[in-house]
Amino acid sequence: MRRALRPRATRRRQPEAFWRGWRLLALDATQFSLTNTPQIHRSVKKAKSRRGRAAFAKLTVDVLLEVSLHNPLAAALGRQGQSEWELARGLLGQLPKGALLLADRLHGCAAFAAEALAAGARVGSHFLIRARSNVKATVVRRCKDGSRRVRLPVRKKGNPNRILHWIEVREIRVRVGRKGHRSQELRLWTSLLDWQTSPARELAALYAQRWEHELYYRELKRQLRKSEVLQSHTREISRRKARPPAPNRYFCIS
Repeated sequence: MRRALRPRATRRRQPEAFWRGWRLLALDATQFSLTNTPQIHRSVKKAKSRRGRAAFAKLTVDVLLEVSLHNPLAAALGRQGQSEWELARGLLGQLPKGALLLADRLHGCAAFAAEALAAGARVGSHFLIRARSNVKATVVRRCKDGSRRVRLPVRKKGNPNRILHWIEVREIRVRVGRKGHRSQELRLWTSLLDWQTSPARELAALYAQRWEHELYYRELKRQLRKSEVLQSHTREISRRKARPPAPNRYFCIS
């Protein structure tokens, strides 16, 4: 995948794939149901619940996506039962330069923001993450666009009373809603600290493009699976179906 997957959007042909010069990416995970074959049963266990075992074993997949083209740049497969959190951390090391990463609330904690900050600094990229509502932050400065710069404590895993270090991000709060539904407040963190070059209102509207990742997964599960190769249950069958069909033979009947 590292050899084959790469950014494809250009500013001239796909200007909607960029925001103020930053390439728009998204990070999210999903689960795929695995077919009940002997090979799968030997290597993967089905989840348990009060009602018994699940019908299918699940494989967690996390994808770093170029949102405009639905073009994957990197992917991680949880073959050993890794969580979405673990897979996402591994993909941060494959961020391309000049990117703006969009991520949902699962990633909205200080620990992930610190890793995303470090990964982005190495290649000159930034992030825009929806923060969890229960994370406390210390206000450093209020900006004229309504956002504010805050400090977040990064705590030691397994010992939340010990603070390893602090990071500084910009926090944007916006209330969203639609007619007939209750509105809700979104809390966003970004490593773009300059409110003049990155206005809060534009970033809040930009975050909606993260939903393109959900459409990408729908394409994988509903549309691409209609092909014969992706419906195969074993490698042998997929190879057989991938071969070109035999030419038609014509016989002369006298």
